[in-house]
Amino acid sequence: MFKSLGNSNSIPNNYVYTSHRGTEYMYLDGSWMNCETMQVVENKHNFKMNQSAKAQIAEHNENNSLQIGGKYGINESTYTYVGRNNFTINGNLLSESMNTKVQQLVEADASDENPDAGSSSDVPNGYVYSSNSGKKYFKKNGQWFSVETKKPINSSSAVPLERAAQAQIAKFNSESPIKIGQEWKSKKGITYKYAGGNRWISDSGKMLPASTAEALNQQLSSTSSDDEAPADQGSNDSSGSQDQGQDQSSDTNPPSGNPAGGNSGDNSNSGGDPLQGLANEIKSNPYARKIIVLLSRGDEVSLLAADILLSGSEKKAVEILNSLNNTD
Repeated sequence: MFKSLGNSNSIPNNYVYTSHRGTEYMYLDGSWMNCETMQVVENKHNFKMNQSAKAQIAEHNENNSLQIGGKYGINESTYTYVGRNNFTINGNLLSESMNTKVQQLVEADASDENPDAGSSSDVPNGYVYSSNSGKKYFKKNGQWFSVETKKPINSSSAVPLERAAQAQIAKFNSESPIKIGQEWKSKKGITYKYAGGNRWISDSGKMLPASTAEALNQQLSSTSSDDEAPADQGSNDSSGSQDQGQDQSSDTNPPSGNPAGGNSGDNSNSGGDPLQGLANEIKSNPYARKIIVLLSRGDEVSLLAADILLSGSEKKAVEILNSLNNTD
């Protein structure tokens, strides 16, 4: 019933090109027409517009399963995808209902050919995807929404969007010490998943305060740079932490549970005892009294604040403490 017939290198009829100023032009039999004024563009501009349109098409095709200019055979008819969820047959645009049916057939059969296509396991809730055209979409409760309209994306468009987001995440994770989808568990046993930026979100939709999340990011980045994987807060089992390639062989303390984790190896005044080294470091710190009070509290936010004070940043520690009433 379905067969991909390959792509054409030419610009398909009825393709709509958007200029950098936001003006839309439709391609028709070698000419361009301004979609707003319905005026045909002078031929002297065709070469430049053709080059720009081809670059725009190439960007789309790199990140989407439905290829602009791609031809798809369904029930002995050949359909050409021209972008924006539109198909043509014999050069004529289909109706909206027919476009939807053809796209669903193409996506369904493409997924049968590739069982992994459309998997949402790599895109966590709260992730924000930015398209090449600058449009943003966010994922909530397993569904994609437009940031601009706050409305859900239809299922046929969500499949290529999911794939594009997965590709974007894979690129990010290959370069970042903190991975999209990485998990961190609080003392109360709530697991938060990293969704980019300062967004750590639980399965119930609860988000860590920005200042807490920023401090956690700093700790995880520092730990990752030392090739050590932070264990989950309040748990000795680090197997649930998705560190994606980081060394999990050492059961290290969590970022907020080891206020001097980055400096505890300094044994110059401790005779090789890391605990004594930590005590010496606290005593020599100008915020020693505050650090001791924070350590005595024992909650995750206070421990984070103590860690920041040890690093010499009182302003950042104040921000962490101010979030105490808002954090889990």
